[in-house]
Amino acid sequence: MSGSVWAAAYWDGTLVRVDPRTRDVVGTVDVGLGAIGVATGAGSIWVTTHETNQVVRVDPAAAQIFAQIDVPEHPEGIAADDDAVWATSEAKGQLLRIDPATNKIVATIRVGQEPRHVGLGFDRVWVTNYGSGTVTVVDPEANKVAKTVKADAGSEGICFADGSVWVANVDAGTVTRIDPTTYKVISTFRGGLFDEGLVAQGDEIWLAVTGHGEVAPIDAATNTVGDGIKTGLSPRRLLIRDRELWVANTDDGSITVVPLT
Repeated sequence: MSGSVWAAAYWDGTLVRVDPRTRDVVGTVDVGLGAIGVATGAGSIWVTTHETNQVVRVDPAAAQIFAQIDVPEHPEGIAADDDAVWATSEAKGQLLRIDPATNKIVATIRVGQEPRHVGLGFDRVWVTNYGSGTVTVVDPEANKVAKTVKADAGSEGICFADGSVWVANVDAGTVTRIDPTTYKVISTFRGGLFDEGLVAQGDEIWLAVTGHGEVAPIDAATNTVGDGIKTGLSPRRLLIRDRELWVANTDDGSITVVPLT
């Protein structure tokens, strides 16, 4: 698992395995139409299938399906660790908790409208709600909502860096920075056209500016977005691995790799 990069191909319904050294596709797993969210945890790869309404668990060593879990309509965002898998149901406005020991849904939590991405940070589960422009904060110990934070129109991507929570708002073209202790908005600042994906490693933050076909760095000291780097068409999903930024471009089905200095 650590030697591969995994990406979802929505219309092909596959989970794609890429060798990060050669950049070659070395395998695919048929997971179901609408493959969209990918997470790693509990020794597995977890994929949401937006059209077939499942969370699919894949054994990375064998590159085979280990379990298929039926979930409410239009699952999208997903995050996982060794204790739990969290997935959103966009149609139902729910966050689902799956026990990786049993592959069963053990909690269903009402969040905002059209929940999209899920992030794990600061001992909380964070859900971006596209339809309501909010972020729902969930206490994983109680499986209950701790707070709802107003972000901006079309909340999508989420990451954690520099002691803060960062949210990309695709419709507003902004980024919102949230204090994880007080749940107060520190700043909402201009990003680009259709800001969607976010990723962070340490204090380094990158934003997918989908409408411009670019990725751009965020300066946490000034709450500003730097100059963009061209990628493929409609970059959305981001990953940092071994000082490289991997960018999934949905409209041309490509992956761009950007060296980080």
